[in-house]
Amino acid sequence: MINSILRYFFRLLILSGILISFVLATTGCSCTSSDANEKADCEAAAHYGREQALVLSEQNAPDTILMEQVLVDVRVREAEMRRKGHNTIADAYIEAFIATLDSVNPSLNQLISAEK
Repeated sequence: MINSILRYFFRLLILSGILISFVLATTGCSCTSSDANEKADCEAAAHYGREQALVLSEQNAPDTILMEQVLVDVRVREAEMRRKGHNTIADAYIEAFIATLDSVNPSLNQLISAEK
């Protein structure tokens, strides 16, 4: 039990590191400077959104505290991207997260969708 919790925590740390790298890369340049940059940023955001959803897959069976942390983290990151004016990137991120979550944990996706 403790090993599985530590494994999930370690995975979350790795994913957080990836997102921090993404955020640092996108804050250094404007997303609207060129289509190629915006497309790359959107692809990176979508990839990270998918990775976050995979943490919540039913096969991993994370505990409820980890699930809550991931869900809050997803919404905070989306809000931060929107606050900085990166709406297209935030859309790619949240759409990839929701689509992947629907495929790996449909019951959780329905629960989240019902609360909107």
